[in-house]
Parts: sequence; structure tokens; C-alpha cells
Amino acid sequence: KLMEIIIDYQKDYDRIVIDTAPTGHTLRLLSLPELLGGWMDRLIEKRMKAMELYEMATREDKKMKSVIEKDPVLSKLNERKRKMEQAREILTDGELVSFVFVLNPEKLPIEETKKAVNTLEKYNIHVNNLIINRILPDNVEGKFWENRKKLEEKYLNEIVESFSNKNLIKIPLIDEDVKIDNLKFVSKYFE
Repeated sequence: KLMEIIIDYQKDYDRIVIDTAPTGHTLRLLSLPELLGGWMDRLIEKRMKAMELYEMATREDKKMKSVIEKDPVLSKLNERKRKMEQAREILTDGELVSFVFVLNPEKLPIEETKKAVNTLEKYNIHVNNLIINRILPDNVEGKFWENRKKLEEKYLNEIVESFSNKNLIKIPLIDEDVKIDNLKFVSKYFE
């Protein structure tokens, strides 16, 4: 369905924002055109071979020859293959598509984002921006928050070093969930 949305609606909108499932699920989803492309090729090849054998068996039957030429299964397989190729073209076009990962300045999200970015770039899918979310304010008080701030600084430095070729957008920790009402407040960090 995601690929259909991208293919069918890309011309109608300036931006299509898709807030996806956790990283592992998203990576599997995005690698589907690649994986299914080879699978589709083999299915098409097998179907054509079966149709050739069928044609040999019904060589004298002109009506059957017409059925073979209009094979709906082969037609459907070719249509799906074409859509997957089209999805692949769109996903790898840096002018059309860019993935933006959102991560908190913590060890596990950093490692997960490194892996995800490397995987996408292996498939020539562009990742130009990262959003570093929930950054603590500078003026924290109390031993717990001071320790958290020091740890956060360490992880912020790791993010800057690890993703030096990316545009890093820093969003502070805010005291409520980001909803439609306060999107304007958060949007100023994207300028």
C-alpha cells in the first residue's frame, strides 16, 4: 500500500510524509521492491516456460494460442513488476524522496539509526536529515538531571561525529506531546 501511495499521489503533493513503524519494520518494507523484483523475475520466467510447454501441447489448437497470448497471470505479474520498478525508481531519486530519521540522544537510538542509514544508503535511498529529539535544556537542576545532561552531551557529540555529512535538526524536550496544536512551535527548528 505504501508503494501505491507513493506512485499514485506523488504528482499531487509537494510532500508526502509517512510516519512509519519502528526502524526494523520500515527497512524490511523498503527493501521489498528489491527482494520481490528478483522473485517476480523468476515467477515470470516460470510462467513463460509453462506457457511454452502448454503451447507445444496445444500446437494445433488456434483457440488455445489466443488464450496463451492473452495470459492474464503473465499480464498481472508484469504489471506488478512494473510497479515495483517504478517504486524503486522513486525511492532512489534524491530529488523526490528523502528519509528523515528521528532519534533521541541515547545509545540504542544512535546505533539503530546508524544501521538504518547504512542499510538505506546501500539501496541508494537518500537520508539527508536527522532530527535529534528531546534535547534537555541547558539549565537543568539537580544531580539526576545534571548527570543526564552530561550523558546527553556525550551522545550529541557522537551523533555529530557519526553523521557529519547529514543536516542535524535539534528539537528540545518540550513539556507536552507534539500535536497539531503545537506543530508551529516545533516547526521553527526546521528553518
